[in-house]
Amino acid sequence: MKRNLSLASALLCLLFLPGVCSAQFQNHFNLYSTQSLDNDGVTIHQTTTLDGYTVVPPGMPPYAVHTPGQCSTCHITYSTTITHQELGNLIEEDDTGAAVVCSVAGTFFQVPEIVWSIHIGISNYILESWDASNCYWLIYCPNGITAASCPTPVTITDIGGMLFHPPCNAFNYLQDRKLVVNYKCFPVGVTDYSTIAFNCQ
Repeated sequence: MKRNLSLASALLCLLFLPGVCSAQFQNHFNLYSTQSLDNDGVTIHQTTTLDGYTVVPPGMPPYAVHTPGQCSTCHITYSTTITHQELGNLIEEDDTGAAVVCSVAGTFFQVPEIVWSIHIGISNYILESWDASNCYWLIYCPNGITAASCPTPVTITDIGGMLFHPPCNAFNYLQDRKLVVNYKCFPVGVTDYSTIAFNCQ
């Protein structure tokens, strides 16, 4: 009789007090966000993944569905990706957040939105000299070095650049690009040669 009473209480909770009932869920969810920059140097991707499961309260009806996902006891792995192409000195602001909603008890897990400030940092270099193997570049920001988002070495060596086709000395300028997320710089190994100078950003 005691077991039947507790199940009946749980069902009453689900039917009449879903907000209170949702507090009985034991959540084991994590939310991850990652950012990346394509080799083209202008395409940014941000992927947000919700991963985990919940232990539902006793008496959860078998027809209950958790969104995103399917059954109420299923492990949920759900990802979304946004893509943005940056042209110019544009700072993209994207937000991430997550919620899991039960078709019976309502929202029982929620992560508040986090705002991400994302852009591409560019350091522009001018060709200073070269030898049989390497090119040597000197920082050159037409708009001033303080415009660079990331710490910028004054000189860089393009090791083996003369062995490329065309060789590195066929170009006047080199741009070193980094992904800047919430004002932190992440090297992504994207550099481009060009015949024109780019503003640093």
